[in-house]
Amino acid sequence: MWYLLRIETAIDQAQTALESLLQEYKIKLNHQKKFDYKPSFSLKPIQINIAFAAPLGYRAAKLVVTADDVIKQMLQAHHVDLVRDSEVKQALFKVGNHVRRAFESAMTCRG
Repeated sequence: MWYLLRIETAIDQAQTALESLLQEYKIKLNHQKKFDYKPSFSLKPIQINIAFAAPLGYRAAKLVVTADDVIKQMLQAHHVDLVRDSEVKQALFKVGNHVRRAFESAMTCRG
């Protein structure tokens, strides 16, 4: 059972880090006063029904959705020239790192 706690902790840490990044980019976008813009969105977003046997599956899915939201905010900020190429590349790497770390925690556990 210790491995479930380890996975849960990894997901929680990644979720917290991604929510922090999401807030950072939302603030950047909301505080720019140079011009008005409309947030980007998908005309035909993909909807996926999910079903997991364990609550950790849903938490992992929420982590992926949060990562997607962060990436959308980052690319929007880059598109309206609020962040540089190098900054967005580093931030995208950070997002991927958090998600990979959470999922790798599950791969190292043997039940």
